[in-house]
Amino acid sequence: IVFPASPNWYTAHVADALPDGTLAVATNQVVTVVAATSRNVVGVCSLHSRVTGVALSEGVLCACSSDRGVHFFDLPSLRPGGSHKDHHAEPCAIVLVPGLCITGDKRGTVCFWTLPGTSAVGKSIERLQPHRDSVACFSVPREASEQPTRLAAGYVSGAVAVLHLEMRAVICNFRHQAAINSLSWVPGSSGTSLVIACQDQAVQLWKLNSANSNAEELQTAEIVDCISQPSKNSGHEGRIWISVCAFPDGAILYSGSRGELYCWDAAKQKSSRSAAVHTRPIFSIASAGSEHAVSAGMDRHIVLWSISKGSAPQMKWRLCCLGGHVTALRTDGANLACVGSGDNSMRFVDLMHREHRQHCWVVWKGMRTAVTSLASAPGRSAWGYGLQDGSFGAIVANATDGPGTVEPFSNKNHPGPVTGLCWLQLRKNSADSDQKDAADVARDDKKSRGKKNDDKKAAAEECMKVLKGLALVCLSASHQVLVSPIMSGWVSTTRLGLLPISGTVPQPCALEAWPVSGGDGDVLVIAALHKAREDSLEISSLQMFQAKKDSSSTDLHCDAVLPTDALQGGVAAMSLFPMSADGPSGDLQFCRLACGTLKGNLVVFCLQWPPSPAALQASQIGDSSALAPYSAEVQVRQAHTKAVADVQWRLRPGSSSIQSH
Repeated sequence: IVFPASPNWYTAHVADALPDGTLAVATNQVVTVVAATSRNVVGVCSLHSRVTGVALSEGVLCACSSDRGVHFFDLPSLRPGGSHKDHHAEPCAIVLVPGLCITGDKRGTVCFWTLPGTSAVGKSIERLQPHRDSVACFSVPREASEQPTRLAAGYVSGAVAVLHLEMRAVICNFRHQAAINSLSWVPGSSGTSLVIACQDQAVQLWKLNSANSNAEELQTAEIVDCISQPSKNSGHEGRIWISVCAFPDGAILYSGSRGELYCWDAAKQKSSRSAAVHTRPIFSIASAGSEHAVSAGMDRHIVLWSISKGSAPQMKWRLCCLGGHVTALRTDGANLACVGSGDNSMRFVDLMHREHRQHCWVVWKGMRTAVTSLASAPGRSAWGYGLQDGSFGAIVANATDGPGTVEPFSNKNHPGPVTGLCWLQLRKNSADSDQKDAADVARDDKKSRGKKNDDKKAAAEECMKVLKGLALVCLSASHQVLVSPIMSGWVSTTRLGLLPISGTVPQPCALEAWPVSGGDGDVLVIAALHKAREDSLEISSLQMFQAKKDSSSTDLHCDAVLPTDALQGGVAAMSLFPMSADGPSGDLQFCRLACGTLKGNLVVFCLQWPPSPAALQASQIGDSSALAPYSAEVQVRQAHTKAVADVQWRLRPGSSSIQSH
């Protein structure tokens, strides 16, 4: 599954389509090509700056960019075929006719570029400036058996100019009171009917007085239908964007100010509204044949629609795009993956149902900053998250109903970003005497699926019910570790105290949960760095915590501190791989702990539980300086030239391996 970058905003030509289902979308600095039949990204065309418009024709893809460039690509191979920078301002509108690429810029200049490889004679680039104002959008008639002869240009000032393509002359001028966002020729009208969508939310059908093209005498135009009336509320016009696209059977597709999609039927003179799919303004609607359309909006979705005259548009599939760079990524090992991105949101992906129409859900409400850490609750339909501002919490999510609402856990935020996160299974008798095990919670969660409740309190109670008996442990590197046990309907967050070595205060670096058998709960493994000053010697430690034995408290107690000199620079990432128990009665349990350091080293330790008597005694007296440094099982120096960002164990038949980056 490939997730492209978000469609670019506030440009009318952010997407285009061909009847065979080839889609092109302007996404950041690349043009993403998608196959509508498979909903797969089939290729990208990279530019050097933000893409401001794309256009498709048979075998040709053209794009314009904010560095004043216009680029031509061969569509089957996506190889570049030529470019020019003859615009004196940023081009923001683009359209293709056979052998010709037409672009308009923010100074009102329209450039006609004869594409390389065509047999046309004359100048390769011609200029025309119908209005001294920024061009907003273009449209040419799409007649199956005729060469387009007219070009409609919409301007930010509200002007519309109709140009004759062969004579390079203006044949009609008219104006609307608000900026033009989008326009489309009505197929089958022989270039006489034009639909315009304006920033004041007006959608109008204009008709030219004649199909004859006489450049010496300007034609006139008049409104024949007001499909959508102008809005009286003009306070937020700068943020509103309305798109429109006309179809051969008389259907006209247009959008609302909040992502609504309507289909207007000329025979019935009424509009049908689709189900809510887009949640924010739609910047572009393009026809993909006579029965399908593609839309791209501010909500970072690319949607393919089925269009039928007289009925509301029906969504066929929706492709979710990323907003900004990826800040966190984890899977639950089964059905779901969670992706955090730079636009302060989380995306949940259903990995088992790639053909599901809503294969990806976006969560942004309650996310104040970017997600920096993620952890799936083992055996539960829930996730823990940590944010850039140091806050943390949980969210219930499953592959059937998607994610619920975000539930913050505490007002005690970290002083820095949350860099580590894990879930601990508490001792069964430490949280509540009537606590349910994971199977019971999962069974209750399955029964409650499909029951939608908008009550915030009920959603919080459901989250607490799913997570009952677990503790969320979150770490901010070099700052502190916070533990949040989930009790009966409430969460209490406390700071976890790490043990020093030779009086040197520990700085937490990374953490992992070790599920051990025996009913005493999981073991928390924390890597810490001990360094008094910049010029002093450093030593690292691996500290192991578990809930206090013979106590109803959920407080964690340090049972072992293992000093080591193999983790120079501190740990940046950790991954734990449990192994089979050993000993006469299986009382000893082992695991391998892979650590990636800030200096690019990879180190593997073999840990045992319960710890050795010497480690237990050292933790009880609070001084581990007398212990010999704990030896690494495997140590690879300079495995990476920079800090290790992530490390994971991967199972192979008969063995296990480490992947790091």
